[in-house]
Amino acid sequence: MIKIVTGHFGSGKTELALNMALEAGKGCAVVDIDIVNPYFRTNDVRDMLAAKGIDVIASRYASSNVDIPIVPAEALSAFERKSTAIFDVGGDADGAAALGRFHEAFCTSGYEMLFVVNTRRPLTRNADEIIEYMREIEAVSRLEVTGVVNSTNLGDETTAAIVNEGVPICMNVCEKTGKKFMFSTAAPHVAKDVEGSVKMIERYMTLPY
Repeated sequence: MIKIVTGHFGSGKTELALNMALEAGKGCAVVDIDIVNPYFRTNDVRDMLAAKGIDVIASRYASSNVDIPIVPAEALSAFERKSTAIFDVGGDADGAAALGRFHEAFCTSGYEMLFVVNTRRPLTRNADEIIEYMREIEAVSRLEVTGVVNSTNLGDETTAAIVNEGVPICMNVCEKTGKKFMFSTAAPHVAKDVEGSVKMIERYMTLPY
């Protein structure tokens, strides 16, 4: 199964991708083709994932002081796997263009493409902004978003009330576009007070300072 996780910088998409990979377990692969964001990279937790039997496919320059925007050649191998492969993709035109390089392979294999939204971030604060951003990614990647994820957060300061702010906005996006609302993401200690469907996620990524 091929799953694509995309979203604006700071949306929480990489955390979701990591949690999905850990949930899938041994044999899963995380394909890091986020050529936009040099900070939150799945390559940073390669050893932790490897210990659980999860492969990381990423540019050899990822997480180094030579951060060159290169899509790893090994990414194509993900389509040959019998187990789950999760693509972590940068959420702007450049990131979507990287995704579009594999358009034919995605369409042949079938895919699920999740658009992760943090309504506390610029450019994704309301339904119209989110839809515009999502349409840009779809147009450049030539792939269709199949589901919307509410990941509204303020990092360690996130409360259930903050997560809940994003629910009606994301639901509005889905009503206007016909997309499916998948779930909200939340840390275990706040998940019980989040409205509707929720996926509990652990935080693995930290800023490099």
